[in-house]
Amino acid sequence: MYYFTDFSNNGEFSIYLLTPEQGADVVVTSSGDAIFISYKDTSNQDVSTTEVLEKGVSDMTDNEKQKENYDPDKIKLTPDEDFCGISPQLYHKMERKEKSRKRPNLIWKHYFNFRQMDQFPRSGFINYGAAKKMHPDQALCPETLSQHSFGAVALLQQIRDRYGKKIDKSILDRAILFMQYHDLGETENGDIPDNLLRDPDADNKEYACLKKRLKYAKRKLRKQILRDFKIYIQDPDTLSVEDRIFRDLCKLADKLDAILRGLIYESSGYYGVLHSKYNHHVSEGEEKIAEIMGSETLVDIFAASLVIHQHNCYYYDIFYKILKAAVIDIRGEWFDQWKSKKARLLAL
Repeated sequence: MYYFTDFSNNGEFSIYLLTPEQGADVVVTSSGDAIFISYKDTSNQDVSTTEVLEKGVSDMTDNEKQKENYDPDKIKLTPDEDFCGISPQLYHKMERKEKSRKRPNLIWKHYFNFRQMDQFPRSGFINYGAAKKMHPDQALCPETLSQHSFGAVALLQQIRDRYGKKIDKSILDRAILFMQYHDLGETENGDIPDNLLRDPDADNKEYACLKKRLKYAKRKLRKQILRDFKIYIQDPDTLSVEDRIFRDLCKLADKLDAILRGLIYESSGYYGVLHSKYNHHVSEGEEKIAEIMGSETLVDIFAASLVIHQHNCYYYDIFYKILKAAVIDIRGEWFDQWKSKKARLLAL
C-alpha cells in the first residue's frame, strides 16, 4: 500500500511504495484536515482506502487549491532509510529473493524439530512391561517404517506450504496421501535396501502385501493407493506428465527423508558407515560411490545416490537445496570438492 511521508511548503509530497506489485492508479483527495489515498491494484480492482495523514495539513488553507495543484504524475517514489537507500521496488525484490533463499533451511529446521519425536518412546507401554527400550540411548533406536513414512509426509507438507505456488497442490496432496502407505507393503518381508542388490521380485511382493493390508480400507482409497503404487514403481519415461510429477515427488521425499534422518543421527554423534559389521548387503555401486566421495558415511553415500538417480526428477532443485541446507547446518560445510565429485557421480 501507499503512505505519506512528508509535505513540503509548495504542496508537493512523497509517497513510499510498500508493495510494488500493487498500485497502478493512486487517487488523493482532501477533506478538512485529512488527506485520503486510494489506489487500484494490478488487476484494476479497487483497494480499500487508505491512510489518513494529518501532518502538515493544518497549514493548508485552501483545500480546493490543493486539489488543483495535485498531479498524480508528480508523485515520487522516494527511498528512505527503511529501504537502505535503494528504491522500494528493488528493496522488495531483494527481500523476496532473501525469503526464497531461506525456505530450504526453514523446511529442514522444521523437519529436524518434528523428528525429535522419534527419540521418545511412549512410556505407558514400557511402564507396564508391554514393550522394552530398544537401546539405552533413544537417539540410536532404529527408525521404523511408520516413522520414515511420517517423516516423508512431514517433508512434503512443508514443501506444499512453502512452495505451493510453484507445484500443483493437487499433485502434492496426492503424494502426501500415498507416502503414508508407500512402505505398508514391506510389513511381511521387511525393508529391503535399494542398493542394486534388491530382489527383482520385491515390488510384486510389496504390492501383494499392500493389497492385503488395505483390505479394510474404503474402496476408493484402496483403489487409489494401489494404482499409485504401480505408478511409483513404473518406468518414469512411460508416465503422463502429471503422474511423472507425482512419482518424482514421492521418490525425492522417500530418498531425502532417509538422508535427513541420517543427519539427525549424526547430530547425536552417530555416523553410519558402509562397512558396518551389521551391513551384509554392500553393493558394487555403493563401493564406487564411497570411493568418489572419499567417505563411507551413510549421509555421503545416500546423498550421492540421490544425485545419481533423482537428478532428472521434476522439482529436484527444491529437494537438493533442502539437502544442502541440512548438511551445512549439521556439519558446518557442504561436501568438499563437490563440483568434481558430482561430475564423476553423474558419469557412473
